[in-house]
Amino acid sequence: MLDQTNAIKWISHRGLCTAAAENTLAAFQAAVKTGFRCLETDLRVTKDQHIVLSHDPNFKRFLGPNTPVWELTRPQISTLPLGIKEPIMFFDEFIEKFAAYQWVFDIKPEQGLQTINCLIKWARTKKAHAWLSENTRFLFWNKQHEQWFLKEFPDAKLYARSGECWSAGLAVLCGLPTLGRINPKKIYAIPPRLGKLPLYSQRVVKAFHKKGPKVIAFLPQTKEDAEAAIEAGFDEILTDHNFLSCDRQPKVSKSL
Repeated sequence: MLDQTNAIKWISHRGLCTAAAENTLAAFQAAVKTGFRCLETDLRVTKDQHIVLSHDPNFKRFLGPNTPVWELTRPQISTLPLGIKEPIMFFDEFIEKFAAYQWVFDIKPEQGLQTINCLIKWARTKKAHAWLSENTRFLFWNKQHEQWFLKEFPDAKLYARSGECWSAGLAVLCGLPTLGRINPKKIYAIPPRLGKLPLYSQRVVKAFHKKGPKVIAFLPQTKEDAEAAIEAGFDEILTDHNFLSCDRQPKVSKSL
């Protein structure tokens, strides 16, 4: 595994979706083959308390039923006739295949507490609290879910919630970062632009860094945006694409 100290952390958003359907084994394998060492995915819970990798609350976008994920069992999801070639992945399968990599888990808010409880049960069974906290970053959409999770994983690395990112970003743009209540222990997401205003600039990044936190470039969709994020000095880049070749920064590599 690569030690990316002093280098940008490139994160594959739901796997390399240009190669295969998102959140499937093929998408994550394509990302790893491309060179990604950190994989982002979405966690939801099924009716029978299995964690499934699914961004949407249902599988309608994949030509599946409109039934919510949490009303379906794992066997039902595994046999759904979907309009994609690859089967839907579950948490235990993901862990087994990609244990050597770093992860980002987006805890979706519907049934979020149940998802967290399943993670807690897994960590207790595997005695993996320290390992999960060290290896993984988490995003929560609900403040109460975040607080509940931190009771079990006090050392977890967290991304700022959407509202936190907006308030902090607007405060930075106004030249008043103190008003943004920036948490130095969190990682803040910044999109390429606000309307027509470019946000991938050294001024924006430095304003956050002065307050302590790291910043992640959120979904640059063009090579130009990816290059702007690199030039601005972002700590992490979350992307749907393969922009790794844009990063010419020197890296220190070390095999574990």
